[in-house]
Amino acid sequence: MSSLYIATMDTSRVGEESPDDHEQTLLLVLKLSNAQMGGVAERAQIMALAQGLDLDVQATGVGELEGHEIGGGSCILSFCGQDVDRLMEQLRTVLRRSPLGVGGHFVRRIKGDTGRWEQGVSPI
Repeated sequence: MSSLYIATMDTSRVGEESPDDHEQTLLLVLKLSNAQMGGVAERAQIMALAQGLDLDVQATGVGELEGHEIGGGSCILSFCGQDVDRLMEQLRTVLRRSPLGVGGHFVRRIKGDTGRWEQGVSPI
């Protein structure tokens, strides 16, 4: 029996400088089947999807998976890349064909006109 590793990410520091000003963060928020952690099989399916998405975005050179967080009725996959728009479109091509993408959304973290980091939400 395999176990799942659950990492937590702090996304509360929007507006602060990123360690690498050239990379942008894209969060993929997937809705779980219940308000807690989802089911065991569901989490396994999401981790398999995450691994496939990571391989895909790395192969196309648009980014990579940094980590994930599961709880509160959602799974958040954190990706980074040089162009968050290209990264999001690459992920969308897979997610729109997967039932796991239903009800999900992206949270884009990009540097705004003022030089501060800003967040924006986009549907899958």
